[in-house]
Amino acid sequence: MNHDTPVVIILGWNSSKDNHLRKYSELFEKRHFSTVRVTANPFNTFFRSGSKVKFISHYILKTLSEYNLTEKPVFLYSFSNGGCAMYFHIMEALTKSDSEFFNTINIRGSIFDSCPINPNIESVKLVQSSVTDNVKNPIAKAAIWYSLGIFTPLVVYLNPTVKKFMSELEQAPLHSPQLVLYSKSDRLAPYKDIDKYVLVRRALGVSVTAKCWEKSGHVNHMREHPEEYIKYLNEFLDHCLR
Repeated sequence: MNHDTPVVIILGWNSSKDNHLRKYSELFEKRHFSTVRVTANPFNTFFRSGSKVKFISHYILKTLSEYNLTEKPVFLYSFSNGGCAMYFHIMEALTKSDSEFFNTINIRGSIFDSCPINPNIESVKLVQSSVTDNVKNPIAKAAIWYSLGIFTPLVVYLNPTVKKFMSELEQAPLHSPQLVLYSKSDRLAPYKDIDKYVLVRRALGVSVTAKCWEKSGHVNHMREHPEEYIKYLNEFLDHCLR
């Protein structure tokens, strides 16, 4: 592997499968980039964001170090808040001076698809839908729905990672360029949350390219707008590596 070969860390959405993420890897492999794919688990994202998700995120950084990839240009590619939860801990580990990973990775750019969103109380029903959509048994679905309705607000109000999630992402000292891809019709990622994030980052002097489509589904923007999506992606990569 060439010393200058970029590496893309693909941080998948909740319940994504490796074959879901492979199509994104192929976009980069056509450019002779290396890729690493990690999937997210909804239980970890919503209830163990400060423990299990943090452990996985730090393991990614350790792996980069073990494979001597720390000097290469690295891109972080986050999907939905499952991927963004991992991004959060990677960002925090790389920018806090007391962290063992402080300034160890050359982050050349970050890509966000259908995120970040604010995990506040308004998100509870969205969480319930995303977890129960694939549950076929109606009794199990109802039990999970009402359990989440009880416990998710407690997480929102009491979990320290959830409480600081959006504000720390907005104010993050990681100032490499960012590409944000989202949609006004995405019911799981309110576009106004993402609009605000883009405005705050730009006000801090960060180069942010944003594309908000009028209509496309959650983490489905490439499938519904393939030519535009790939065009924005390639232009962003060229900008970051120029």
